[in-house]
Amino acid sequence: VELRKNVEFLDSIAAERLIAQVKRRELEELQDIRLDKQSAFTILKELTKLAVVDKEFSDTEEEFLRSVTQKLGFPEEVAERMVAAAHKVVAEMLQARLTFRKHRIPAILMDVTRTGCTISSKANLPEELQVMLEVGHLEEDEETCDTYFSPLPAKVRMTKPSEQSPGSYLAQVDFGVRINLNHGILHRLYPGNYQKGTAKPLKTVNEKMTGVYGVCRTCGNEEVELWYPAEGTEPVYNIFGFSSLQRDLDSTAGFNFLNYQPAVCPQCLFATPDHRLFYVHGQPVLPIQDDTPDFQHKWITSVKTRRQLQDGNVSNWSEIHEREIDDGLNAWKLAVETHTTLSELGKSGSGRQLQLAAYSLIQEAELQLLKGFPSMAQGLMQRAIRNLVEVEDRLSNTARTHALAILVMLSVYDEDQNRLKDTLARMREHRKAMTDEKESGLVSEYFKLFEELIKNPAVYGKSVRKNFDPTDEAPGISAFGSQINYPLSI
Repeated sequence: VELRKNVEFLDSIAAERLIAQVKRRELEELQDIRLDKQSAFTILKELTKLAVVDKEFSDTEEEFLRSVTQKLGFPEEVAERMVAAAHKVVAEMLQARLTFRKHRIPAILMDVTRTGCTISSKANLPEELQVMLEVGHLEEDEETCDTYFSPLPAKVRMTKPSEQSPGSYLAQVDFGVRINLNHGILHRLYPGNYQKGTAKPLKTVNEKMTGVYGVCRTCGNEEVELWYPAEGTEPVYNIFGFSSLQRDLDSTAGFNFLNYQPAVCPQCLFATPDHRLFYVHGQPVLPIQDDTPDFQHKWITSVKTRRQLQDGNVSNWSEIHEREIDDGLNAWKLAVETHTTLSELGKSGSGRQLQLAAYSLIQEAELQLLKGFPSMAQGLMQRAIRNLVEVEDRLSNTARTHALAILVMLSVYDEDQNRLKDTLARMREHRKAMTDEKESGLVSEYFKLFEELIKNPAVYGKSVRKNFDPTDEAPGISAFGSQINYPLSI
């Protein structure tokens, strides 16, 4: 339609002939069309729009556009600019899905900014309608999306029929929240700031530690400290199979890596031992499945309350700050709150967030033991037990095996024989239901260890434990630490 309008000043035969050839994506031997530059450039722009209307720009279409540019009397530099513009338009079109009034349909997002975009879809969306957008995540060799970034609320400002794609509509929408990396848009708008960037290293006097600054995907703060054991540092697994490293890694008295394991955003206080939930410059931006607008709203609006409940001030931490045991307790408390809130408001039913909360409670409990508060530790362990009992049957086979094994250890620590018998019975039923020989074998390996463990459960009991360190007499399930690989394997 637009092309016909823009060539109507040509004689009718030439105009119809040009339109017919455009539709066939081929040009016959056509005399050069001599027009004023403004009219010729208008035609060229419309042809470029037609070339990308199907959301693709093939080699054939590129060759076609170059040929038309020449016949309209433009130099090669103009053709290069139009081809580059076409490629840019296609690259900036984001595959997405659109949800409204219990409907979910495919959509394409165009003209995306930080505050809104244009949606191309088959839906004629009324003004003021509240919709939900999810940007697709495409691997390099994929053509269709199987996974999506976090939902992004938006409000329709206006809708009109698409003149270049009959049966489709173009809706201009305003985003309902401030976009962050979880929405899958920021790294497309500013690739140089993210995937093409370089992570800034952290400074430390401890040669056994290394780290980089990460980006909080919830609030955008770019000064989140992510600490790791230095290359070559062997982890030490506690009786629950969690890596805690040595109590003292160097001459710094009282150094404990447990204090550094949870990464904490000093701005919004999002905290987790799973550093994949933060972003590191130079890495691919991947979807976070459990993030939702409800979580974003609650987390950002409750920052002040979380600060008031802190025993210390995490925002004052710096890369050269030596974290004391109270700092570690603060970090683990925030990690528990983060994953509990994600579990309550997230969209995933896998139980992953509640599992992370349970394991964080165990880590927090050990610090309470080290501080000399066994009753506080016992309360935290009870919460961890409740979380794992609730979630274990929602986990994958391997993750459930490890969770049940940790529940066995928790029952022994809690000196609860009834729960121990019940958990061992659930592990047997779990093994019977398995069809994979390797997964079944893992359960059998645990049972061999438990045969020895339950012969002398007293050495693990809460009445005698001062920490969760393994010993020759009481190794717990530390031998499985590399397989549990907490928190990365969750």
